[in-house]
Amino acid sequence: ASCQEAGDPPEASDALKQILNAAYTIEVNIKSSHNLIRVIWEKMRQMVQTISWKPYPIVDSDWKKYVTNDVLDSLSESRLAKSICLQFRDRLKHSHENFIASLKELEAVHSGRMRRTDDRREQVRKNHAPGFAKFALESTSLIDVIIHGMPQLG
Repeated sequence: ASCQEAGDPPEASDALKQILNAAYTIEVNIKSSHNLIRVIWEKMRQMVQTISWKPYPIVDSDWKKYVTNDVLDSLSESRLAKSICLQFRDRLKHSHENFIASLKELEAVHSGRMRRTDDRREQVRKNHAPGFAKFALESTSLIDVIIHGMPQLG
């Protein structure tokens, strides 16, 4: 019987799914690849330069492409890779801990079930088996009396 059929929560399965899904849920944000203060300072500097010397920029598709390319060019591959690896490691570690905890809980439930089964088996061996053996001998004795008659004493 599976965990679900026995009424137990499938926590071990869920923990294993978390381990497998951790690789697909890595977040990439600007902090992980670029110094946020530097970005803000640079944008403020650009804004002051545009206000002082140039007319306001027109927000069109070319400007958006320029800003996007500027942000992408400033990304650091090593910082980005390090951040992704750290996130993956943390999520994998958390999922692994959940998986181990679920396995320990499953082991405890199984051990309890095995103890109860062993206790019942011993109860049958100690309490019920002698009575069954006695009834078996008495019934064999009665069958022998019916078939062969009462034995002659002495």
